[in-house]
Amino acid sequence: MAPTLTPSTSATRRRFALAGLAAAALAAALAPAGSAAVVPQPPPARPAPLPNYVTNGSVNALARDGGTLLLGGAFTRIGPPTGGGVALDPTSGLRATEFPDVRGTGFAVVPDGAGGYYLGGHFDAVGGLPRENLAHVLATGAVDPAFRPAIDGDVLTMALTDGRLYIGGDFLHVGTAIRRRIAVLDPATGGVGEGFNPGADKSVQDLAIAGSRLLVNGRFTGIAGHSRSGIAVLDSSTGELDPSFDAVPNGQVDAVLALGSRFYIGGAFTEVSGRSRAGLAAFDIDTGALDNTFSPSTNGNVYNLSTDGTRIFVAGHFTEIARSFNNAVASLDPVTGEASQDFRLFLDKDAYTLTILGPRLFIGGEFTKVNEQPRNKLAAVDITTGAVDPGFDPDPDDDVYGLALTGGRLIAAGKFTSAPRTKALNLAAVSASTGVTDPGFAAGTDGEVRALAVSGGRLYAGGSFKTADGAPRANLASFDAATGALGRLSVALNGSAETLAAGDGRLYVGGNFTRAGGRLHPSLAAIDLRSDALVRRFNAPRRLSRSTFRFASPRAFVPAGRRVFVGGDFTVSRRVRRNGKAVFQSRGGLVAVRAADGAVDWGFDAHTQGGVEALLRNGRTLYVGGSLQRRSGTRIVRRKGKIIRRIALYRRGLVAVDASTGALKPRFHPSPRGTISRLALTASRLYVAGDFDRLAGRRRDGLAAVDPATGRLSALFSPEPAGGDGVAALLADGTHVYLGGDFKTFGPLLRPNVAILPADAAS
Repeated sequence: MAPTLTPSTSATRRRFALAGLAAAALAAALAPAGSAAVVPQPPPARPAPLPNYVTNGSVNALARDGGTLLLGGAFTRIGPPTGGGVALDPTSGLRATEFPDVRGTGFAVVPDGAGGYYLGGHFDAVGGLPRENLAHVLATGAVDPAFRPAIDGDVLTMALTDGRLYIGGDFLHVGTAIRRRIAVLDPATGGVGEGFNPGADKSVQDLAIAGSRLLVNGRFTGIAGHSRSGIAVLDSSTGELDPSFDAVPNGQVDAVLALGSRFYIGGAFTEVSGRSRAGLAAFDIDTGALDNTFSPSTNGNVYNLSTDGTRIFVAGHFTEIARSFNNAVASLDPVTGEASQDFRLFLDKDAYTLTILGPRLFIGGEFTKVNEQPRNKLAAVDITTGAVDPGFDPDPDDDVYGLALTGGRLIAAGKFTSAPRTKALNLAAVSASTGVTDPGFAAGTDGEVRALAVSGGRLYAGGSFKTADGAPRANLASFDAATGALGRLSVALNGSAETLAAGDGRLYVGGNFTRAGGRLHPSLAAIDLRSDALVRRFNAPRRLSRSTFRFASPRAFVPAGRRVFVGGDFTVSRRVRRNGKAVFQSRGGLVAVRAADGAVDWGFDAHTQGGVEALLRNGRTLYVGGSLQRRSGTRIVRRKGKIIRRIALYRRGLVAVDASTGALKPRFHPSPRGTISRLALTASRLYVAGDFDRLAGRRRDGLAAVDPATGRLSALFSPEPAGGDGVAALLADGTHVYLGGDFKTFGPLLRPNVAILPADAAS
């Protein structure tokens, strides 16, 4: 009979906890346990993110070039957002079909016999739908709406046979029914089997079916009302204990496998019922007697067992097994326990799970190398020799705990959030409409990219790096926007570039530098886009009045013909004579400078105080966001008809001003509670992102849309980025809103660091 393949979980669950994905974090989001089979709920009302690719580090900047979305940040890989489960082509390692996002970790996967599969783990949503630790994914990739049991703890293992789905783990209830760590469900509805309720006093780690017997192992010392040390045999229909089997291993049991007339256990024991058995043991499947011929000792733990019918494959944490040197994976004779001398594998870290397809063995775990070849967490090897398959390298971003084959696909479950991934060194290109990565774009830097701009088919990148595409480029570089080929721009900065803006034939650069192209240009410089040469006159201190205090790391630019608006956390001032006296004239946070030389245009005064982080111009209106405040008038307090005091009124966080004079636009009054750091505009909406929790009197967590004229909130646009530091980059067009940053989810869906939302889905 075919074995049931499930992940071992002793080490996996320990690493899961150490990684910070504590059970309490998701438990708070779980719905209360209800009935075992729940009527499907309608889709969420909020606009859902579109399918897109995500990165393994923050996305700091976004730019558009036609139908391509360009990403810059601090990342090395890009791939689809999957969460703890993904379907892969077993030959190429590419994503075989659309797998629904898993908000959490997958521990176990078992085929449903119809091209779909059941996924068990520690999660609260699959495909954007509430699913508590167990879900059924159909062959189409859709989440089964009829299957929704509410499991109140982790599902660590499963076995499916004869219309019965057995589950084991750390739960206490299935719906309202008490089921202590082991249960049987209707595979169509998730309804609880009434006649099967053995119960275990500690977690169930692995299950296997052998005829009418259910083989169970775990951390328990009692099961079905009897004392048993981590391994038991139950009647698969009633759950009653088989009294003839009473093995007593002296350590934990992590794996169980049935094959022919025997069943096998693996774990961290050194004895079984007083007999020496280090990590592996075999028993007669009918009598339960310990097999005397099978005794392949290991010097470590065994986490998983699999078979092709003629050999047993062992995964775990060991360097020697059956007197043969193999790291983490070995091939054994099922009768004698002897290790195959032709099959040699050396993994640099543990293997947790195995499955077999024809001549190939698939291995999942926490390793990064197999036989000295880079293979991150998931690999395929020749089942006879152990030779690594050169064409299979999906590179998931974290540990793999479970593997299964169904419908011509390899299903992987684990702690990862993305697979398969491709190399992307701080720069990447994806389709703006579908989010699919552009494999022809090959650009990269050796350090973080913090700003992007596009002009004339060229991509400009600024940040903190020394080389681009392997050539010297100090903090500023240009590329072909379609191919990523390095451009000729080579103006070196002696500090990081933090913001870029292209317009009117120039590239404006702001950052933490004092010199550009070897010349003094503190914090602000301009590049001529026709020649890629530094504009020497612009912001050269010797050409400017000595009475002007220069900018400190500008954060936003808007080119506007003969002027350039510059925002940041600075104050510029000059000494003038007024009524015969010398006084200082100041501008704070926002100034207009002359495009010719960078000198301040003192005729523009927005009267802002505090830092400006975002600027956006729409005709004669300039939107200004940040931690700023702008005085908007005075409220008079009267008592008995007399004025007793005047109170200054302020607009904070986000204002609109006249682009010519800086005068306040009084109708625009969104009043965010917090800081606005990014702005984007469509015909009907102004999108805002930042560190705020309320806007226009309503709760909004870091992202919102308002009316561009009045600042009135769009009531239906309320996606909520969560986890990390929030949104750092924002773009919008008539169809989509593009977001980058350091976040993990949008509503119920996983979207690490990049998301594409419907722009006006709420209109």
